Formats: sequence, C-alpha cells, structure tokens
Amino acid sequence: PAGKYGATTGLGTSTCSGNVGPGYWSRERADRVNPTSLASHNGERCPPGRFGAGGASSSSCSGPCQAGYYCPIGSGSATQTACGGPDKYCPTGSSSTTSVSTGYYTTPTAAATANFRSGQVQCEPGNSCNNGIRTPCAAGRFQATAGATSCSGTCNAGFFCPVGSSVGSAQPCGGPDKYCPAGRGTPITVSSGFYSTPESAPTTQRTGQARCAEDEFCSGGTRTKRITFPTRC
Repeated sequence: PAGKYGATTGLGTSTCSGNVGPGYWSRERADRVNPTSLASHNGERCPPGRFGAGGASSSSCSGPCQAGYYCPIGSGSATQTACGGPDKYCPTGSSSTTSVSTGYYTTPTAAATANFRSGQVQCEPGNSCNNGIRTPCAAGRFQATAGATSCSGTCNAGFFCPVGSSVGSAQPCGGPDKYCPAGRGTPITVSSGFYSTPESAPTTQRTGQARCAEDEFCSGGTRTKRITFPTRC
C-alpha cells in the first residue's frame, strides 16, 4: 500500500518490508525504502517546505515544516534546519530562509529564539532596527517614524528624552531647579549660586543656567534681589 515498500517479491502482509523512509513518500508498489522516482519506484522525496517522518503516502508527506525552521527537499523532520540568525525568519512551511526587510525586526524577540525566528515586524517609533534586531533609541535621542534604521533626532532643548523616545519633547525638563540643553536624556540640577535660564521660558522648560549677581540671592534655580537696609549715620 501507499507509504510502504516491498524490497522483495512474494511478501505476505500489508506492512510489506516496512514504511518508506523519512523524507520520502510512496504510492502503492514502491520497491525501496527511499524511492527517488515516481516513474521507476512509485515514490519520491518530500517536496521543499514539507517533511516526511516515515511512511508518508502522498506528496503532502507528514506536514509542513515548523515555524522557525526550514525544510529543503527530502526533509525527514519538521525541525530539519534551524532558520539561522536574527536577520532571517522562517514562517510555517518554509523551504528556505527569508532575509528580514530593511527597517524590520524578526520575531519572537527572546534571545533564546535568535536562530528560530518565524516572522518580521516593522520597527516602531522610538526604535531603530538593523539586521533583524530592534534597539530602543538611546537617552537624549528620538525617532518619530516607523521603519527607521537609526535614531536621528536630538531631544529638544527644555525637554529630556528617556530611552525609547519617539518625540523630541518627550518630557518637560522639570521645575526651575532643573535645566535641559538639547540632547539630554535626564535633567541637570541647577548649581548652587545659579539660576535657570532663560527666565522668559516656562519654568518646566529651562535650557541653561547663569550665575547670580552679587546683589541677588539664588535658591532652587530662581533669583531674587537681596534686601539691603540703609546704614545709620
């Protein structure tokens, strides 16, 4: 019967000589464990993207290759060949690897699955993607568009941008005791004896600091005139 083979004539059971081998399938009257020609031996190797675990009776073999792996022609296992590094992915039924697209990363993303990726996803804002790996933008940088390969934006002055920011004004710098020049990932505390500038900006968006004058008092990033009393004659 299909899926079996008979190596000799006169066999008396339907099991014949046994199942055709892994990576192969057969019709009725196959004459060898690994039939390689439908015309001559009534069998053939399993097609690319599918596998035969042994005893397969049609060209569908035992089923499609497992996601994260690929199956060349004549594969005997659903996990015949690991897909490779994170720059490649293999959906279910793959006969070869597929290279990740520019600006995409491969999934699943766990480190343990680096050689068994099965899909790809476009890089989200706040990240850059290269060679199938997604990397959050560094503190002080941002990326507003999807599918980017770099984080080209510098955080706006008066704001700070934590890791993974997607806009240049991710977080206001803070109160008047903080200031943020362009490209900051965290606020800077105003130094003792200084005030934050420019004073015309909102107190949450200061970009620098300046030293207090001798007739001024500075505390918490703000300055006030010192009160002087006239000296008695």
